[in-house]
Amino acid sequence: MDSEIDEFVRSLYPPHLFDPTSGPPPPAGKPFITLTWAQSLDAKISGARNAQVTLSGPASMQLTHRLRELHDSILVGVGTVVNDDPSLTARIPALVPLRSQPVPVILDPGLTTPADAKLLINARTGTGHPPVICTTCPEPECETRPNSNRISLPALFNNLQHPDANPDSVLAESFGRSLMIEGGAAILASFLSATSTNSDADSESSAAAAATAARVVPLVDLVVVTVAPVLIGPEGLSDRRRRRLPRLVPIATKVLGNDTVFACKPVWD
Repeated sequence: MDSEIDEFVRSLYPPHLFDPTSGPPPPAGKPFITLTWAQSLDAKISGARNAQVTLSGPASMQLTHRLRELHDSILVGVGTVVNDDPSLTARIPALVPLRSQPVPVILDPGLTTPADAKLLINARTGTGHPPVICTTCPEPECETRPNSNRISLPALFNNLQHPDANPDSVLAESFGRSLMIEGGAAILASFLSATSTNSDADSESSAAAAATAARVVPLVDLVVVTVAPVLIGPEGLSDRRRRRLPRLVPIATKVLGNDTVFACKPVWD
């Protein structure tokens, strides 16, 4: 691993993600959530008809693998699994030990993850953890997938803005201290627009605590975007749905090879 990349990553994250014994503990019930993707200069993340396009260069891909190693879980939608068949493993440059691999999470409402997906093969061969498949499909109606775990989170994953959803506690219970979200476009936009009520007010006065508890904050803690110097054109994929999105506050910029990486903190004004 390039020491420059490791230093950059350490500048972005709280100490407890690298060493649980260092620094203050995370707020109860809230994993650290990173949203990350690579895009072209014209803001496309894939080609025409969702065709996979290699955007990240070797150096920025090293960064992606370092981020995967850092996080407890890594989440994608089933569309990404079907179209790209990713491994979602950390390779720095060789495959890191299983204990350092993130647990794959697939948002798959209809349980359509292919039985021969690399994520399931990795679990069978011991090179990756069994993926967690989040589905709304009732157990008797859907064929189960071997080498995987299954949970039902319809309130959260059908509509992250639903008033009855409790994203903080559900994510923390299921996905550990940290969660990395890689795509696709609709998943990225949904999580970016999702909110969480900040309840970390133990040491404040009652009036201040009430104000803090009522403050709406982004569900996502950090956005890491790699911009590659390529143009895909109007046929490329981007999320076109109208959503209310937070403001992104730049906290770091890094040039890696030909790519530029932007690290930002989402803020609701």
